[in-house]
Amino acid sequence: MFAFKVEIIPIAMKKISYLYFFFALFTAAVFTSCENEPLTGEFFTTPDGSDSTTDDDGTIDSEECTVALNALATGQASLAVATEETYNAACVAYATALDFIISNCGDPNNVYQNILNTLGDCSFNACIQAQAASDLQQNIFENSDPEGQQTACFNYLTALENEIEVCGDSAGIIQAVIDGLPCDNNCENATAATADAQANFDAVDVTDEAAYVQACNAYKLALEAQIDACGDEDGSLFSIIVGLGECTPPEQPGPVQMNVNGEYKNFNTSTVSVSGSTLNVLATDIDTDDTFFFRVVLGQQGPNRLQDEFLVIESIGHNPQTAGDNPFVDEVTTNVSGSLEGTFSGEMITAEGVVVVITEGVFNISY
Repeated sequence: MFAFKVEIIPIAMKKISYLYFFFALFTAAVFTSCENEPLTGEFFTTPDGSDSTTDDDGTIDSEECTVALNALATGQASLAVATEETYNAACVAYATALDFIISNCGDPNNVYQNILNTLGDCSFNACIQAQAASDLQQNIFENSDPEGQQTACFNYLTALENEIEVCGDSAGIIQAVIDGLPCDNNCENATAATADAQANFDAVDVTDEAAYVQACNAYKLALEAQIDACGDEDGSLFSIIVGLGECTPPEQPGPVQMNVNGEYKNFNTSTVSVSGSTLNVLATDIDTDDTFFFRVVLGQQGPNRLQDEFLVIESIGHNPQTAGDNPFVDEVTTNVSGSLEGTFSGEMITAEGVVVVITEGVFNISY
């Protein structure tokens, strides 16, 4: 397959948040309406199909185009790390970004339209995924400052090598790009580049998913380049790559957390209501629909203040076990207007007598 390379043309324009909001809504609409449908069609160089003033290179100079260019990098990063199960959604988002950039920036050489056409119905395609990773690293490399150029060059080189492995390169086009890169992949340079990539990854805000994915992938690519240049006799570098996994941002702690038979459960949202002097709390894991319910009298603190505790795991209800060697216990440490904090642990039991053990249970409710 021909390896299309995306040249991102930086435009010094200010980002505007409402356009990001528009793009998020547009992407969400595609996610909910597109199931393996062809992603080809007719696209205009402006949102309304009319002519517009363009730069010398044929692209439209606008704030919308600046937003589109940034959205494209996010789409490339997401597709590059997608699993086979998440590939379709990531591919649709990437296609949406391409459509958005064609509509708002123009595409005089059909570079973006050609990439869009290769996506087909967004069925899993490892080669397209590898190309998206190369395109992303090319963009980063071409726009890197002098301090970060070596690291960006190594990352681009590693992505291209992976593209050759996955897609092939019978015409030698990708290898020619590799041969023309200015990065010297000796062990010393590769190790320094990995250190820079690690520093950037350690400093990234985990709540900024796009930034986290980009920094994580750059770190993985730098590690792979270091392995190529230096070897990895004890497997420590490869272990770090494995530990980074699919570069999914770590889940943020929810208002209620616990271990159930040793398995961590994060109830990442809560609904709170007040009935007279009683506070009712329903915590939910929105990923699994598991729930944990309890009540507490407003203002009460100390041990065993929770009431009517009820845990639902995989649609099976559990009540506190009040007898035995490991009864369910709790302690409320903060119970003031707007804030409830405490801990809990012990056994809970189903109606059929199946016992689960709760450890390291904590709640930190703001209302």
